[in-house]
Amino acid sequence: MTTSNLRSRFSLEEWREIQLAPFWTTVILCEKSCFAVPEMQTVFVAELAEPVLYQPLARVVFLSAAVAGEQQAAWQTVMRTPSDAPTKLQLIKRLLAAKTKDGEAEMFQMSLAILGRTLLKYHGGKLGGLSAVERLDSLWEKLGVTQTVPLEKSAFAADEWRDLQSAWLYVWKLFAGRDRKFLNDQTPVSFPPFVRKLITSAATDSATLEQTHAPNVDLKRIVDFLNEKS
Repeated sequence: MTTSNLRSRFSLEEWREIQLAPFWTTVILCEKSCFAVPEMQTVFVAELAEPVLYQPLARVVFLSAAVAGEQQAAWQTVMRTPSDAPTKLQLIKRLLAAKTKDGEAEMFQMSLAILGRTLLKYHGGKLGGLSAVERLDSLWEKLGVTQTVPLEKSAFAADEWRDLQSAWLYVWKLFAGRDRKFLNDQTPVSFPPFVRKLITSAATDSATLEQTHAPNVDLKRIVDFLNEKS
């Protein structure tokens, strides 16, 4: 679906509310100290400007909010009443649920959660009294997104597990440009246990997988069998 079709579902006022979603998300994570860490600011801007790993609606929203003038106005809005963040995110969630279909609203919430997790890698321990994991738990709770993945490695045949590992390698190459440090560092406690196990094993087996599986990943088929098993 085109950008214009996505935006046409909403009034101008509604779209402006939706554009604020990534900003309210960031406020929940770090309140008024959001940009005490320069790396976090840099990553936030980059995620809005190049949202390649987010679902289509989130990509459109993030890109539309990435314009410098839009960002400045958005920060002025959210910083006037940062305590409104949970209420505003719930309002946006209801709005999307009413005007989207095929799970788009839920996927948008997950995109916000992923944005939050990405930002927290760069928090530098400067988030006040709460740890990064506690901040993330709070965000995911307010977004209504669960971190629990009810899957185990034992649920998959050997070839299915290799396909899952290969899917992660595919995403790694797309996102990190084959940076080995990125691959090896992607095991923070904020990931669910199943995902941590998958990432760790993919890093360990990466040399073999790149030769035998990663070049031929069928992401749609992988998503289908994940849905069947979850």
